Amino acid sequence: MSMSAERNLSEELAAADRQIAEHPGFREYLELTALKRSLMAVFMPNLRELLRLLEAAATDTELAFELVQNVREPTVRDRFHDQVTQRLHNYLASTQSLVDLVPRLMRNHEGPIVDAFDRRKQNFLQHGEVPFMKDLRNYTLHDTLPFLGHRLSMKGANTPDAKMESEVELNAGDLLRWDRWTTPARTFLEAQGERGVLRPIVKKHSKLVST
Repeated sequence: MSMSAERNLSEELAAADRQIAEHPGFREYLELTALKRSLMAVFMPNLRELLRLLEAAATDTELAFELVQNVREPTVRDRFHDQVTQRLHNYLASTQSLVDLVPRLMRNHEGPIVDAFDRRKQNFLQHGEVPFMKDLRNYTLHDTLPFLGHRLSMKGANTPDAKMESEVELNAGDLLRWDRWTTPARTFLEAQGERGVLRPIVKKHSKLVST
Protein backbone atom coordinates (compact mmCIF):
# COMPACT_ATOMS: atom_id res chain seq x y z
CA MET A 1 0.00 0.00 0.00
CA SER A 2 1.33 3.38 -0.98
CA MET A 3 1.95 6.16 1.52
CA SER A 4 -0.87 8.15 -0.07
CA ALA A 5 -3.30 5.24 0.35
CA GLU A 6 -2.20 4.74 3.95
CA ARG A 7 -2.75 8.43 4.65
CA ASN A 8 -6.22 8.32 3.11
CA LEU A 9 -7.11 5.23 5.11
CA SER A 10 -5.88 6.87 8.30
CA GLU A 11 -7.96 9.96 7.61
CA GLU A 12 -11.05 7.83 6.91
CA LEU A 13 -10.58 5.91 10.15
CA ALA A 14 -10.14 9.16 12.08
CA ALA A 15 -13.32 10.54 10.51
CA ALA A 16 -15.19 7.36 11.42
CA ASP A 17 -13.94 7.64 15.02
CA ARG A 18 -15.20 11.23 15.18
CA GLN A 19 -18.60 10.19 13.84
CA ILE A 20 -18.86 7.45 16.45
CA ALA A 21 -17.77 9.81 19.24
CA GLU A 22 -20.37 12.40 18.20
CA HIS A 23 -23.25 9.95 17.78
CA PRO A 24 -26.03 10.46 20.39
CA GLY A 25 -26.15 6.73 21.06
CA PHE A 26 -22.46 6.63 21.87
CA ARG A 27 -22.75 9.70 24.09
CA GLU A 28 -25.55 8.03 26.00
CA TYR A 29 -23.47 4.87 26.30
CA LEU A 30 -20.69 6.90 27.90
CA GLU A 31 -23.15 8.54 30.30
CA LEU A 32 -24.60 5.17 31.28
CA THR A 33 -21.10 3.83 31.82
CA ALA A 34 -20.36 6.82 34.05
CA LEU A 35 -23.56 6.19 35.99
CA LYS A 36 -22.65 2.54 36.52
CA ARG A 37 -19.17 3.54 37.65
CA SER A 38 -20.58 6.19 40.00
CA LEU A 39 -22.83 3.58 41.57
CA MET A 40 -20.58 0.52 41.67
CA ALA A 41 -17.09 2.01 41.92
CA VAL A 42 -17.74 5.11 44.04
CA PHE A 43 -21.07 5.10 45.90
CA MET A 44 -21.15 1.43 46.97
CA PRO A 45 -17.52 1.27 48.20
CA ASN A 46 -18.00 4.49 50.17
CA LEU A 47 -21.19 3.08 51.69
CA ARG A 48 -19.54 -0.22 52.62
CA GLU A 49 -16.59 1.54 54.25
CA LEU A 50 -18.85 3.82 56.30
CA LEU A 51 -21.20 1.04 57.39
CA ARG A 52 -18.28 -1.20 58.31
CA LEU A 53 -17.18 1.38 60.88
CA LEU A 54 -20.69 2.03 62.20
CA GLU A 55 -21.37 -1.69 62.52
CA ALA A 56 -18.09 -2.17 64.36
CA ALA A 57 -19.09 0.49 66.90
CA ALA A 58 -22.42 -1.29 67.37
CA THR A 59 -21.07 -4.83 67.75
CA ASP A 60 -17.46 -4.71 68.96
CA THR A 61 -17.60 -4.48 72.75
CA GLU A 62 -13.96 -3.49 73.17
CA LEU A 63 -14.30 -0.69 70.62
CA ALA A 64 -17.59 0.48 72.12
CA PHE A 65 -16.02 0.95 75.53
CA GLU A 66 -12.97 2.68 74.03
CA LEU A 67 -15.33 5.20 72.45
CA VAL A 68 -16.71 6.28 75.83
CA GLN A 69 -13.83 5.69 78.26
CA ASN A 70 -12.27 8.72 79.97
CA VAL A 71 -9.40 7.21 81.96
CA ARG A 72 -6.83 7.11 79.15
CA GLU A 73 -5.90 9.26 76.20
CA PRO A 74 -8.72 8.92 73.62
CA THR A 75 -6.39 7.61 70.92
CA VAL A 76 -8.76 4.92 69.65
CA ARG A 77 -11.77 7.24 69.77
CA ASP A 78 -10.00 10.04 67.92
CA ARG A 79 -8.77 7.70 65.19
CA PHE A 80 -12.21 6.12 64.87
CA HIS A 81 -13.96 9.49 64.62
CA ASP A 82 -11.42 10.61 62.01
CA GLN A 83 -12.23 7.55 59.93
CA VAL A 84 -16.00 7.89 60.30
CA THR A 85 -15.82 11.58 59.39
CA GLN A 86 -13.78 10.82 56.28
CA ARG A 87 -16.12 7.98 55.18
CA LEU A 88 -19.22 10.06 55.87
CA HIS A 89 -17.79 12.95 53.84
CA ASN A 90 -17.05 10.59 50.94
CA TYR A 91 -20.46 8.95 51.16
CA LEU A 92 -22.33 12.25 51.13
CA ALA A 93 -20.34 13.58 48.18
CA SER A 94 -20.74 10.39 46.13
CA THR A 95 -24.45 10.27 46.89
CA GLN A 96 -25.03 13.77 45.58
CA SER A 97 -23.00 13.05 42.45
CA LEU A 98 -25.17 10.01 41.79
CA VAL A 99 -28.41 11.88 42.48
CA ASP A 100 -27.36 14.71 40.14
CA LEU A 101 -26.30 12.38 37.34
CA VAL A 102 -29.54 10.41 36.94
CA PRO A 103 -31.84 13.37 36.05
CA ARG A 104 -29.34 14.49 33.41
CA LEU A 105 -29.60 11.06 31.81
CA MET A 106 -33.38 11.28 31.77
CA ARG A 107 -33.69 14.78 30.31
CA ASN A 108 -33.78 13.65 26.66
CA HIS A 109 -36.18 10.77 27.20
CA GLU A 110 -39.94 10.58 27.30
CA GLY A 111 -42.70 8.02 27.66
CA PRO A 112 -43.21 5.23 30.23
CA ILE A 113 -39.60 5.17 31.44
CA VAL A 114 -39.75 8.87 32.33
CA ASP A 115 -43.16 8.48 33.96
CA ALA A 116 -41.84 5.62 36.09
CA PHE A 117 -38.75 7.64 37.00
CA ASP A 118 -40.87 10.62 38.05
CA ARG A 119 -43.05 8.42 40.27
CA ARG A 120 -40.02 6.90 41.96
CA LYS A 121 -38.46 10.33 42.37
CA GLN A 122 -41.56 11.68 44.10
CA ASN A 123 -41.63 8.69 46.46
CA PHE A 124 -37.89 9.09 47.06
CA LEU A 125 -38.33 12.71 48.14
CA GLN A 126 -41.05 11.85 50.65
CA HIS A 127 -38.53 10.26 53.02
CA GLY A 128 -36.95 12.66 55.50
CA GLU A 129 -33.56 10.97 55.25
CA VAL A 130 -33.21 12.26 51.68
CA PRO A 131 -33.36 16.05 52.27
CA PHE A 132 -31.47 15.65 55.53
CA MET A 133 -28.52 13.85 53.95
CA LYS A 134 -28.48 16.29 51.04
CA ASP A 135 -28.32 19.23 53.45
CA LEU A 136 -25.79 17.41 55.63
CA ARG A 137 -23.61 17.16 52.54
CA ASN A 138 -23.82 20.95 52.10
CA TYR A 139 -23.19 21.50 55.82
CA THR A 140 -20.12 19.23 55.70
CA LEU A 141 -18.66 20.67 52.50
CA HIS A 142 -19.46 24.34 53.04
CA ASP A 143 -19.71 24.96 56.80
CA THR A 144 -17.91 22.50 59.07
CA LEU A 145 -17.51 18.82 59.80
CA PRO A 146 -20.27 17.38 62.01
CA PHE A 147 -19.45 16.58 65.61
CA LEU A 148 -19.70 12.85 66.36
CA GLY A 149 -20.87 11.45 69.68
CA HIS A 150 -21.42 7.97 71.03
CA ARG A 151 -24.18 6.18 72.90
CA LEU A 152 -23.45 3.11 75.02
CA SER A 153 -25.85 1.34 77.33
CA MET A 154 -26.21 -2.14 78.78
CA LYS A 155 -29.46 -3.99 79.27
CA GLY A 156 -29.50 -6.82 81.77
CA ALA A 157 -26.00 -6.12 83.02
CA ASN A 158 -24.39 -8.94 85.01
CA THR A 159 -26.94 -11.44 83.69
CA PRO A 160 -26.69 -14.10 80.98
CA ASP A 161 -29.03 -11.97 78.86
CA ALA A 162 -26.86 -8.85 78.98
CA LYS A 163 -27.07 -6.86 75.76
CA MET A 164 -24.97 -3.92 74.65
CA GLU A 165 -26.48 -1.02 72.74
CA SER A 166 -23.79 1.08 71.09
CA GLU A 167 -24.23 3.68 68.32
CA VAL A 168 -22.42 6.61 66.72
CA GLU A 169 -24.52 9.76 66.96
CA LEU A 170 -24.80 13.19 65.42
CA ASN A 171 -25.35 16.10 67.78
CA ALA A 172 -28.65 17.59 66.61
CA GLY A 173 -28.21 20.71 68.73
CA ASP A 174 -24.92 21.57 67.04
CA LEU A 175 -26.32 20.87 63.59
CA LEU A 176 -29.42 22.98 64.15
CA ARG A 177 -27.31 26.08 64.77
CA TRP A 178 -26.74 26.15 61.01
CA ASP A 179 -29.34 28.40 59.41
CA ARG A 180 -29.38 26.86 55.93
CA TRP A 181 -31.31 23.66 56.58
CA THR A 182 -34.28 23.29 54.26
CA THR A 183 -37.61 22.87 56.00
CA PRO A 184 -37.91 19.08 55.34
CA ALA A 185 -34.34 18.47 56.53
CA ARG A 186 -34.80 20.58 59.66
CA THR A 187 -38.07 18.79 60.44
CA PHE A 188 -36.35 15.42 60.13
CA LEU A 189 -33.43 16.54 62.28
CA GLU A 190 -35.65 17.95 65.01
CA ALA A 191 -37.57 14.67 65.11
CA GLN A 192 -34.35 12.82 66.02
CA GLY A 193 -34.27 14.40 69.45
CA GLU A 194 -31.09 15.65 71.04
CA ARG A 195 -28.92 13.16 69.18
CA GLY A 196 -29.56 11.34 65.92
CA VAL A 197 -28.26 7.79 65.55
CA LEU A 198 -26.20 7.73 62.36
CA ARG A 199 -26.27 4.04 61.41
CA PRO A 200 -30.04 3.61 60.75
CA ILE A 201 -30.12 6.93 58.88
CA VAL A 202 -27.32 5.81 56.56
CA LYS A 203 -28.87 2.37 56.04
CA LYS A 204 -32.29 3.77 55.18
CA HIS A 205 -30.86 6.51 52.97
CA SER A 206 -28.55 4.17 51.03
CA LYS A 207 -31.44 1.77 50.40
CA LEU A 208 -33.53 4.61 49.00
CA VAL A 209 -30.71 5.85 46.77
CA SER A 210 -29.74 2.46 45.35
CA THR A 211 -33.21 1.04 44.62
